[in-house]
Amino acid sequence: MEEIGALAALNLFGGKVGSFFGVVIAFCLLSSVSSMIMTGPRVYYAMAKDRLFFKIFRNINQKHQVPSYAIILQGAISIVLVLTSTFYTLLMYVGFILAVFSSLTVLGMMVLRSKDPDRARPYKTWGYPLTPVLFVMGNLWIVIFSIRSNLTAFLWGLATVGAGLLMYEVFEGQLKNILILGKKHRDR
Repeated sequence: MEEIGALAALNLFGGKVGSFFGVVIAFCLLSSVSSMIMTGPRVYYAMAKDRLFFKIFRNINQKHQVPSYAIILQGAISIVLVLTSTFYTLLMYVGFILAVFSSLTVLGMMVLRSKDPDRARPYKTWGYPLTPVLFVMGNLWIVIFSIRSNLTAFLWGLATVGAGLLMYEVFEGQLKNILILGKKHRDR
């Protein structure tokens, strides 16, 4: 299942072109992974700077000017994911989460554009609003495919989002009051 693109190219175009497509697909996957490696730790860093994550992750390595602890966290999470699942399950898990949140981002952009249509915008999307609608529909297909083909990965994705929401509430201080009240109640 993991090599479906290469198999399709092999059957459509023969050995040499099929092998070439396999290399292109591998390159595309590696470039996606490298972009996530670079952006993921910076998200932790930004969250820590906004006091929505642990303080240690806002520290910058003075020599290299990178968020070292955030990079270590990203690496540890990646290692755990790779060691505990198959490539296909990992692809479905990550694909589901990315599809949901990139769609929410685009829908949010569309809502903002409709609420403030006269605002100056330095960049205009070609084919707007059709282009973002097609993007959201494609991502909706990915979500439905994820649910149908690998329910376990979908449920882990939901659990990850739920854990993230819980952590957000903790760092925002909403649950802090509940925890403090609970402690006072136990101390009586």
